[in-house]
Amino acid sequence: MRKFLAAAFLLAVLALVSAQAPAQASVEGYVDGGYTVGATTYPLMKGVFRSPSNLPMRFFYTDGFFAEAPYMYNTHLAAASLCMAISGMYADYGLNGDNDYATRSRNIIQYMRDIGTTNYHLNAYNTLRPTTESIGVTMGWKPLSDDRILIPIAVRGANYEKEWASNVTLGDGKDTNGEAQGFSVSATLVYNELIEYVRTQDTDAFNSDGTLKADKKFIFWIAGYSRAAAVSNLTAKRLVDLCHGTDSKVFAYITR
Repeated sequence: MRKFLAAAFLLAVLALVSAQAPAQASVEGYVDGGYTVGATTYPLMKGVFRSPSNLPMRFFYTDGFFAEAPYMYNTHLAAASLCMAISGMYADYGLNGDNDYATRSRNIIQYMRDIGTTNYHLNAYNTLRPTTESIGVTMGWKPLSDDRILIPIAVRGANYEKEWASNVTLGDGKDTNGEAQGFSVSATLVYNELIEYVRTQDTDAFNSDGTLKADKKFIFWIAGYSRAAAVSNLTAKRLVDLCHGTDSKVFAYITR
């Protein structure tokens, strides 16, 4: 039987009063009855997403979202993706109210923990003051049933300071396959960081030529807002190419 990758690039258009205010999601419990896909029922977590300037927004999370086809739009997964994307923004201040960049990614760390990921990883740029060429990303690792591995990826999309300059760095497209240079370079940084992260978690993930092994069942779930939406979109395309012909899948929810 031919195995194939079904991947979706879905635009989650969810209205927020102040979408660029970094916020924290918190888990409240579980929904009775769970979430059923086929003959399997998964625990369904419920949570609330709050920020100082916004009304609370309800969201749900379950591993069952990723048992469905990634090209099928899922409203609840879109909301969970939005929460992940905004949690991935730098907090306005460090943990002690200062400008300590090393603690400004605490909201996405908490989100990763809440959905059950282990061995989460922040790239170096997600602990430092942003530059014109930096990009922040956080990723996690969560074993699911049937040897599947969920890898959530949150790209930093606000409070990125000097990084805004790359939004208008277009280039001539010759070295970026027609992609805008600022977004393309950042997507390559995120992709390369992700590949190295996967290698550290699973030393048997890749063939000798660098291609992904066909029997691997990775689920790449990526989300970003604003600048990070563009970067996530291009990164997702790289992941689709990587996963082609394998048992791995890509879920990309891009919020703008």
